[in-house]
Amino acid sequence: MKNTGQPFLFLYIITSLLIIAFLAIFLDSVTAERLSREGNLIEDLTVILYLSGIVYLLFIASGDWKFRYYSAFVVLLFVLRELDMHSRLTSIRINNSSYYIEPTTPLVERIAVGAVLLICIYALIRYMMNYGRHLIFGLRSRCGYSLTIAAVLLVMLIAKLLDSAPRILRENFAIVLSSEVKTPMRVIEEVLELGIPLLILLACLQYWTFTRGR
Repeated sequence: MKNTGQPFLFLYIITSLLIIAFLAIFLDSVTAERLSREGNLIEDLTVILYLSGIVYLLFIASGDWKFRYYSAFVVLLFVLRELDMHSRLTSIRINNSSYYIEPTTPLVERIAVGAVLLICIYALIRYMMNYGRHLIFGLRSRCGYSLTIAAVLLVMLIAKLLDSAPRILRENFAIVLSSEVKTPMRVIEEVLELGIPLLILLACLQYWTFTRGR
């Protein structure tokens, strides 16, 4: 059903994130350093918002249970990524190709990680095959939830670019950023990542509440 409400509600969240990110530039060094560390307040709030989205999908939203459970699983992957579980539970970061060929990596660990990755990839492919067309249709119809999910993908991309920028500049242009520059960048990245679960929650509300009268 087409969302006849306000399809551009996500702009309020985006605007708020930009304002907060701009203000983060002017934080003192101590506060900025504290907010850029692992396990900081922003990261904790991000995880809480992700978990809230999972609760909404499992216990509040109605309709196609497969869609809701698949969606909750995808959000759970976001939680695990936010908590850096891919590096905490393994001897080497699993997104490093050497992890799978390094002889020092335990064989059992490689098999277990490989199996989990295959399950996650399979679930994501099934999710996109079964429900990706709804997102595309929603974008063409300017449905609120589809536009918000598109905003999620955009924010994810920008956050990833910020995270990779110091390494890219160092390896490709021999530009080494000082800590005075990198610390505010990390804070801005954390703020943007906080916006991802907020946008996901908004998309859930737009799809299940605003369009279905819940």
